[in-house]
Amino acid sequence: MRISAVSNFQIPSMRKEAKIRNNFTPNLYFGSGDSFRRESVIDREIRILNEDIENYLDPFKDKYKEKYKLIGLIGYDSQEKLKLAKNFEQELFQKRFNLTNHPVFKKTEKVTKLYEQYIQNVKEFENSAKLIENNQLISTPELKRIIQKQRPKIYRDREEFEKIKPLYEAYNNTLMQINDDLDKINSQRDPQFTKRINELDEQNKEAIFFMLAYGYADLPRIYADADNLRKEAQNPKTNLYDLMQRIEKINYDIQSLKNRIINTEENDTDLNRYIEKYKDYKTTNLTQEEISEAYSKLLQETDETINKHTEQLDNYLATHPLKLSPRIVDRTLKAQKKINKELNLLIWKEKEKKYRQSIDEFNSKYDN
Repeated sequence: MRISAVSNFQIPSMRKEAKIRNNFTPNLYFGSGDSFRRESVIDREIRILNEDIENYLDPFKDKYKEKYKLIGLIGYDSQEKLKLAKNFEQELFQKRFNLTNHPVFKKTEKVTKLYEQYIQNVKEFENSAKLIENNQLISTPELKRIIQKQRPKIYRDREEFEKIKPLYEAYNNTLMQINDDLDKINSQRDPQFTKRINELDEQNKEAIFFMLAYGYADLPRIYADADNLRKEAQNPKTNLYDLMQRIEKINYDIQSLKNRIINTEENDTDLNRYIEKYKDYKTTNLTQEEISEAYSKLLQETDETINKHTEQLDNYLATHPLKLSPRIVDRTLKAQKKINKELNLLIWKEKEKKYRQSIDEFNSKYDN
């Protein structure tokens, strides 16, 4: 596959034909007095490029094109089916991840979050009290006095929030039961189906390996780059230096591919083994219908489980009405928040005070 010479005038041989041009960087200048012409230089470089393509790439392409076509079809088939399975898995995951966005849970949370906030505020206060009691650095009489004084305010109106506790427990028990049942559904998947999904995954990984590691996937790009180069070389306005740089790049790609061609020839047995194993992929692989059917069953069981338990929670809400005083609830939560904020500020100031004291003591001890 040679191209016709652009010019009838050819420059003398400037290098041995076998020399690898990976690191070639042209340093050419053409003035009015030069005896070399642009066309002859580019024509010679393209001729050498064509010879490499004919001698190395064309035989590789002709020998392996049918094999790699089959590998590509096997890889595409497994890829599309894995993509389908992944979409179903994502749908199952979203059902569990977004569980608390179910209308029944959202309705219940409007009340249970009040109890949860109350308990968290109590825990925050008691953690601060424990820190003050056990940490000598900040365990001052003043802070201890504040703890004793504010504790009744923290627990004020506890009975109002205890009204919510049964619903809070029902809410969490429902979540736990749903997740337990979904775990059971997941553990009872057909092991044969799971095995065949895993086989698709292995099949796809090997196809990708053969396509990339052995270099056949690079052929279309190299052929396209060479074709574009030949076309642009016909245009006298195309920059000479740019053309030489692109030739160098294609030469480098060809040389890199040569090494992988050697690797392909040496590992031809593995390639043939893969093809022999999966040549009947159309009849042996899972079909998209089988994948859809299996996951549709899982999705249906998931929905039924969620609906069953949320209906029970909704019935609990309907049969256990709550009468809360919005005024008391709001007053208590605001008071708790204010106390904890002020207490945290006092603890921080006491720590800063002790830290400054320790620095001053150190400086006074070693200050000359």
